Parts: sequence; C-alpha cells; structure tokens
Amino acid sequence: MKKNFLTTLTGLLLSINLFAYSGGNGSEAFPYLISSRADMTELATAVNGGQKYAGVYFKLTRDLTGSADIITTTIGSSSSNYFSGVFDGGGYEIAINGGAVFGQIQNATIKNLGVSGRVTSVSYNIGSGPYHYYIGGLCANAVSSNISNCYNKASVSYSGSFSTAGARNFYAGGICGYASACTIANCYNTGSIYISPTASTTDSYAGGICGATDDKVTNINNCYNTATISSTANSPNATSTYAYAGGICGSGNSSNLKITNCYNTGNVSATTQASYREAYSGGICGRYGAIQNCFVADCRITNTNDATRVYIGRVGGAYGTYTNSYAYGMITLNGNAISSTNANSKNGQDCTTANLQTQSWLTSNLSWSFTNTWVMPAGNGSYPELKDVGGQGTSIGPTVIVTANTGNATLGSTLGSGTYDRNSSVTIYAVPLANNVFVAWSDDNTNNPRTITAADNITLTAIFDACDNTDLLTQIAALEADTAALNSQLNTANGTISTLQNDLNTANGTITTLKADTVTLKAQIAGLQSDLSDCETAKTVLQNDLSTCETSKTILQSDLDTANSLITELQDDLSDCEEEVIRLLSEECGTTRSASIRSESVISVFPNPTTGVVYFNAVNNVKVYSQQGALLQEKTGDSVDLSNYASGVYLLRVGSEWVKVVKK
Repeated sequence: MKKNFLTTLTGLLLSINLFAYSGGNGSEAFPYLISSRADMTELATAVNGGQKYAGVYFKLTRDLTGSADIITTTIGSSSSNYFSGVFDGGGYEIAINGGAVFGQIQNATIKNLGVSGRVTSVSYNIGSGPYHYYIGGLCANAVSSNISNCYNKASVSYSGSFSTAGARNFYAGGICGYASACTIANCYNTGSIYISPTASTTDSYAGGICGATDDKVTNINNCYNTATISSTANSPNATSTYAYAGGICGSGNSSNLKITNCYNTGNVSATTQASYREAYSGGICGRYGAIQNCFVADCRITNTNDATRVYIGRVGGAYGTYTNSYAYGMITLNGNAISSTNANSKNGQDCTTANLQTQSWLTSNLSWSFTNTWVMPAGNGSYPELKDVGGQGTSIGPTVIVTANTGNATLGSTLGSGTYDRNSSVTIYAVPLANNVFVAWSDDNTNNPRTITAADNITLTAIFDACDNTDLLTQIAALEADTAALNSQLNTANGTISTLQNDLNTANGTITTLKADTVTLKAQIAGLQSDLSDCETAKTVLQNDLSTCETSKTILQSDLDTANSLITELQDDLSDCEEEVIRLLSEECGTTRSASIRSESVISVFPNPTTGVVYFNAVNNVKVYSQQGALLQEKTGDSVDLSNYASGVYLLRVGSEWVKVVKK
C-alpha cells in the first residue's frame, strides 16, 4: 500500500511544475529544457558557482540567434567549476558574443549543437607558469568528454598582449580550444580561426576543429574545416616563439592524437618572428598526430622561416604518422606546388578535385561511409557534407509543420513546435504550470515528452487539469512525520548496531591475540622438541665416541706393551754390541785379556754427553771410533769436535785410555 502511494506521489510531483529552467527535471526522460537566454545564464551561474550537473540532462528547444537571444555568458569558469552533464542542442543554434558556449567541461557530453557569432576573449585560463589560455567556439577546454554532431560558424580571434614575464600558451579551435582524452566526431567548422598573442615567451596553437591536444588519447573522426586557420606567435624580444596551425588540429603531443576520415579546404598559416624558433603548419595537423584516410584540397599552406619545408606539409607539418591520405595537386606550400605519390607521407598522394567530389572514389579509396555519416550534396563541384548535422545532408523534399499547443494557457504551455524535414524525428513537451497536471494529448497519447515522426503537418493539443493539492500536502506532511519516526528508529538501531560492532571488534581482537599466543606457544614447543631431539642425537654421538676411545685405549696399551718389549730387546742388543766392540778393539790393540771401558778414568772428558766439541784435561793423542769399530778421526790436542757426526755413542781412545762419549 505504501509503495503504491509513493509511486503515485512521485508521479504527481513530476506532473506539478516544480521544474527549473523552462521545464524538465534533469532526467534522461525529462531533461531540463533550455529555451531562452535567461536559461543559459542560469546554467552558467550554477556551473560557475560549483554545480557540475554530473549525470544531469539538458536540451535546447529552439534557436537562440535573435538580437535578444545572443549569449554573452560562458558555462564553466575554472578547473574546479566545470560542466559534467549531457547537453543536447536538439539541432538548434546558439549565437555568442565574447567567449565560448562552454568554458570548461569534464566527463561531459555535448551533441547536436550549432554555434554562430564571434569569439574575441579567452573563455578559460590557468594562471600558473606556464600560463594557459583557451579560446573556442563551442568549447574552450574539454577533458574526458564527448562532442558529436556539432558545428561552429562563429569567428574565433584573439590578439592579447602581455607585458609581464612568463611563458604563455594559447589554444584556439572552432569546436574546442584544447582537448584531453576526448572524442570529437561528426563536427565541422566554417568560422575563421585567427590567433596572434604577444608575450615574452609564446606558443600559439590554432585548428579548425581543435587547437591542440595532450599526450592522452583523443580521437577526431569524420570532421572537416572550410575556414582560414592562422596562428601567429609574437614576442617583444623575439627570443622564444612557436606557432602551430592545422586545418583540423594545430598540434598533438604524440601519436595519441588520432585523426581519421577528415578533410580540410581552408588556408592554413603559422607565423613566428624573424628566425627564432619554429612554425608548424599542415593541411590536417601542424605537428604530431596519427592521420588516416584524410584529404586536403583547394588551399594554401604557409609557414614562416621554413624555406626547406621541414615543418610544413600538405597533410601534416612534422613528427606525425600518415596513412592513406590524399591532397589535390594544386595545393601550395609557401607558394610552391609540390607533387607526391606516397599516400603514407606528410604530403599525401596526388589526386584530382573530381576524385574528392565523387562518392564512389571516397568510398573505395578512403573507406568513408555514405550510409550514416557522409552525404554528397546535390549538384556538382561540392565536397562531402555530414549527414543531419546543422541542416546539412538532409533529404530533399517538402517540410512539415508540427504544432504543439495548449487547450488552456492558464494551466500550462508546450514546447517543440516548428518546421521540420518530412519524416524527421521531433520531440514535443507539455509543461504544466504550478498546481496543475498534464493529462494527455488531444489524440489521447499520455507520453510526455513525446517523440513523433513528422510525416505530415500535425497539430497536437496538450490537455491540462487543475490540481487541488490540499489532500496531497496533508499526505506529504503525514509521510514526512512517518519518515521522521522511521529515521529515529533507524538511528536507535544504528546505535545498537554500532555498540554490537564495537563488542564484536573487541572479541575479534581478543581472539586474534589468543591465536597469536597459540602460534607462539606452538613454536616454543616445536623448538623444545627440536632441542630434545638434538640432545638425544648428541648423547648417541658421545656414547659412540666413548666406545671408540675405550677401543683406542686398548689398542694403545697393546702398542705400549709391544714398544716396551722392543725397547728391552734393543737394550739387550746394545749391550751385546758394546761387548763385541770392546772385544774387537782389544784384539786390534793387541790386548789378549778381557777389558772393559771404565767409567772412571784418569782422563777427564767434558762435557759428556755433548752436542759438539769434547775437551780433555791434558794434551793427548786422540782417536774417535764408531760403535761398529770404524776409525773416524785421529788428532793430537786437548779437544775433539763431534759436531759433524750423527747422534749416538762414540768410543774415544785418549792416550792409553778408552772413554765412551754420547753425542746428542
């Protein structure tokens, strides 16, 4: 029941004239209706005051071209005050005098809008070095936006002079002065673009569709220019000036500027002072850009300070990529006609005017679509036009009159009446005044707004009814009271939920702490188990080492016993050797009796044992023998030197005495 009431209430509120502007509520079904200069001023005031209108729809309902309708305000005044809505021009035209229709747009859509008049002032600028100045017919500066099915007939000119120091960049275009990450499609320009600023350091950009783009991807598709494009950069000191000019775009920042299926027939010129810095000029784009399936015809392209034509071309000036593009052979570059057979070069491939004015040639050579996009005007000697953009390309035939009126002007009004091409699509609106509701059209159709096909002259009358809204206001008041009560209950519930959430957060914190402690404890247990395992392993290793030591001890004891036995045997052998030596020496000396070497002798020998020289207490004849009985040395004196002999026992005969000496 309550849901049905809310649905009914919403419908009634939409029917009652609570709309702003000339009608509508800003939805896609009921866009805000723009039908006067006052509506445009209201929109500019709102946007320049910070209202961006993101996702909000607007629709122009008539031409604003009369002397009382000329627009002098600009929608969007800064990088923070910009338009983000959808503006449908409805195929109508706005005349301007001063700045662009839109100064700054971001995430916006502008479509089906024509512009005439003149632009003579900067619509939007950023005042931090370098300074940037944006000038345009439809839009001065566009970011992440779509512009389609639009045209500019307004002249765009600017020649401001700045005496203070600082680099300044100027961007001028018929549709858009500067674009970043945008798509511009199915648009044309017939208004001259002339920009000639003066500053200490100056960059000047001019293009029929767009003055310049940045390094983000911007697409310009199915567009053309027929007007003169002129970019001049002046500097009082002539120290640093750059000028960029192109029939479609003055300059890109890289190949992320993509220009496809476009053409230019307007003269293009770029001028800098004396020989300082560069000027870039191209029939389609002055600098950079990926240009494909385009053509240039019937124009003069000029560029100062470029006698060798480094920065000038029939299609592009320099640094671009060029694919399948053509140029009429009579185009001149700085007054010189050139010829080219390369469709993938900055001068394009030569062709004839007849080629460029023939639908079949454009379809087969440039892959242009004449089904939905382009149309060849009636008669000969014309270049293609965009279908259904600004009155171009419409079918030849009678027009019809659509009349939307009201049965009672005190209850409401209508919008959308006019003269239209036969079989075109027309939208009409019924706008009730305050406290009234729209009931139906005279043919019982209740759609509002209502779109019809204008097959013939037709008159439709909007039927309105007075609405006593006393009961409705009572119901609204009751609903507001119910809403307040529900909000109070909701706040209480939210408080309870908040408390429970806090408790839950505390519990979760405790659980998290316990989990962390558990993980730590498990890690400690694992560490102790690992240490215990290491101890068991060490115990086993030590036991094995002890067993090995016992075995080694037994083996060493056995080796020691064996060594002692060998020492005993050696001592016995040594004693036997000594006895044998004495015996042999005695025999050698003629002694027949047993003799022994006395340890006590009247001959004093020292030191003994010795490491070298042995001394005696008197001079004697001395002979030195080895244990084997070999005579090693004989001399007379009170000493003998054993230094050169090996360690061992030696027998010395000193005079008639035998002495045993140990050599260490």
